[in-house]
Amino acid sequence: LLALRYQFGSCGYTKLTQSKLVTLTKMAYFSHFFLEIIIYAPLRSSRSNNNGLACRILGIMYQKGNGVTQDLAKAEDLYQKGCDLDDGLACAFLGGMYIEGKGVTKDLPKAKSLFQKGCELDAGLACRMLGTMYQKGNGVTQDLSQAERLYQKGCDLDNGSACALLGVMYAGGKGVPKNLSKAESLYQKGCDLDNDNACALLGVMYAGGNGVPQNLSQAVALWQKGCDLDNSTACSLLGTMYHNGIGVTKNLAKAFNLWQKGCYLDNGSACALLGTMYHHGTCITQNLAQAELLWQKGCDLDEGSACALLGTMYHNGDGVTQDLAKAKTLFQKGCDLDDGLACRVLGTMYHNGNGVAQNLAKAKSLFQKSCDLEDSLACRVLNTAYHHDHAANQNLSKAENLLKKHVSSVLQKHAQRHQPSVEPDTFWDLRSYCALVFGKQHLLDIEQVNSAVQRSSPLQALRNTPCQRICHDPVLIIAFSTAGDEV
Repeated sequence: LLALRYQFGSCGYTKLTQSKLVTLTKMAYFSHFFLEIIIYAPLRSSRSNNNGLACRILGIMYQKGNGVTQDLAKAEDLYQKGCDLDDGLACAFLGGMYIEGKGVTKDLPKAKSLFQKGCELDAGLACRMLGTMYQKGNGVTQDLSQAERLYQKGCDLDNGSACALLGVMYAGGKGVPKNLSKAESLYQKGCDLDNDNACALLGVMYAGGNGVPQNLSQAVALWQKGCDLDNSTACSLLGTMYHNGIGVTKNLAKAFNLWQKGCYLDNGSACALLGTMYHHGTCITQNLAQAELLWQKGCDLDEGSACALLGTMYHNGDGVTQDLAKAKTLFQKGCDLDDGLACRVLGTMYHNGNGVAQNLAKAKSLFQKSCDLEDSLACRVLNTAYHHDHAANQNLSKAENLLKKHVSSVLQKHAQRHQPSVEPDTFWDLRSYCALVFGKQHLLDIEQVNSAVQRSSPLQALRNTPCQRICHDPVLIIAFSTAGDEV
């Protein structure tokens, strides 16, 4: 703050060179006694000398209780004086108080007026905040073209958040023509301006090769920067990379720390994943009570997977007293949040009349939603249901497609784990799949299958095997999947 006084040469201070400013900034470890003498008193003095910047800085102190007793009424008064003295950021901060109703009565028209003045004074933050009002239709008639114009001005004024939000518009084609190249350049500028959200979003583009060549190492670097800037999503996504060893060397301890930070920053997905580590005792002593707390927090943050996992604890009495009513509530919330596991288990409860009145129609509807959400086991259940439903011939085709979807998911998991054996349920799914494709059952038992897989070298055995032969023989299907190749 003292550096700012010298930098602008106001309040009687002589403007200093850049090197002296750096030195002065490094000296900012004074006691409150020296802060009062050197900083607060000059700021109060500059306020009386009608300096808008000083009013704004002092307003920030009172709003946050930074070095002074928090006083929102004083903050409002200081921001108002700063804005009257044409400090655009003071207008933006005061508008923020009115739009949130913190320390003042919520007043959207007044917030709009303040943001408008701040933007006209070339405060990029004010342009961004006014743009958000127009984008969401918050206190104004929704106008995406106006939002785009304001975000563009904010970005041109080096507001990283405005760049990120404009990038989102171009990435989704909302209010503007979809343009991934423009979205990428906007995210890059926002990230260069240390906007955490821009770094996270640009990382997603590189991780998925969406509009840019896929580059996992670049995604990791961007998410690391985003996480360092306290972006919870970046921490969560980077943790997943380290957990799975994607783009980086697998490091469970690092994944744990990243998910812990992400959860602390209120990312529901990070809480769910961290809870799973505690539940399984991965990289830390198993602690079911801690897993419950983390999954509860994740569910409260509207992370569907956390609701599903917590519901499973209560459904099974795993570390908690069994409570089917609570499990049902959690599964319902998880399903409403589009979590496939939650929908499937809730469907099973309705199918079996377990903790709820039996309702087969509702169960089937939940299984269908779960399957649509890529839960392969739900597809398997529906396969059986449609096979026994002869009301329409089209259901047999639907059954086949559902089973193919389930088997594809199963084999992908086998390939990822390079698993040298197969569970009984998986074997029967594979055998049923072959029957659907070729109309023929293979009367092999599970021991034969696993024995054949374990004593063979899958890649060597399959190198010259015709594709039809692979699909025709469950032993070869499983051996092929364990080799890690695409099915």
